[in-house]
Amino acid sequence: MDNQSDSSVVDIVSKLCDQVTSIFIFIQAEPTEPFGSTLKLFNNLLRTNQKIHTVVLSGDHEQVEKLFKHLQSRFRKESNAEKIKVLIKEFATSPQPLCEGEGD
Repeated sequence: MDNQSDSSVVDIVSKLCDQVTSIFIFIQAEPTEPFGSTLKLFNNLLRTNQKIHTVVLSGDHEQVEKLFKHLQSRFRKESNAEKIKVLIKEFATSPQPLCEGEGD
């Protein structure tokens, strides 16, 4: 989804995020782009930030950094595509269950 997605898309993504135990967030940002509809999703995710495994920011966006910097080591700025692929692969192959109830 992007900052111009319809609010119904945000609602669907939020509901899907509620169903998983671990979330990888990848943000491609331009410094001057407004949050638009993504702000609602970000706020929802931050309310249950224990589910956030990793947030990767590719590009520069001061407001995004302010929102997620409190996640400390779970927040990274990275623009190198190969390094981002490695981070995604590490998340995807982690042994933790990704959906609620999985592994019970």
